[in-house]
Amino acid sequence: MSFSSPSAGSFVKLAETTASNLASVSLNGFFTSDYDVYKIFIDGYYATVDGQYSVIRFATTGSYTVQTSSYRNANARVRGGTDIVPNDDASYFQVHIVSNSSTSTNNGEITIYNPLKTTSYHTITGLIQHWNGTGSLNSSSFSGSWDNTTAVTGIQFSASSGNIYANKIRLYGIKNS
Repeated sequence: MSFSSPSAGSFVKLAETTASNLASVSLNGFFTSDYDVYKIFIDGYYATVDGQYSVIRFATTGSYTVQTSSYRNANARVRGGTDIVPNDDASYFQVHIVSNSSTSTNNGEITIYNPLKTTSYHTITGLIQHWNGTGSLNSSSFSGSWDNTTAVTGIQFSASSGNIYANKIRLYGIKNS
């Protein structure tokens, strides 16, 4: 049996992890020059504290230092009405509201663009289905920019308060030419 290399545009699974009552989960060291675009799929995500925000932060070179400033993002949340939630010059990407119920979990996909690039700010987009603190189903789209040109070498997931659970967090690279 022989295997061939993935062609350009192919998804390549780089990492998979879970979370069980953890303060945070990090995926570090998977961003390489083989990929310019990365997809993250999250399923079964919830927190120990109801109604908190899901938080994403980038890590940079060296010891994968988690960055805590210069994040800008906007969320559009639909739940019988529409909320637009800007979050400028924050300490993290504010993604969506997290339930504390294992029966009301969040699921979604996140895209990271050119994390190793050092000539422009780093951008991220995502679509998330989630439950708010009162049990209402929501849908959120978000986009963000980390206003720094330092290469991004990792990503961290947490909640604004409490610990997190996740059935699976999967990281894929989209193969360059």
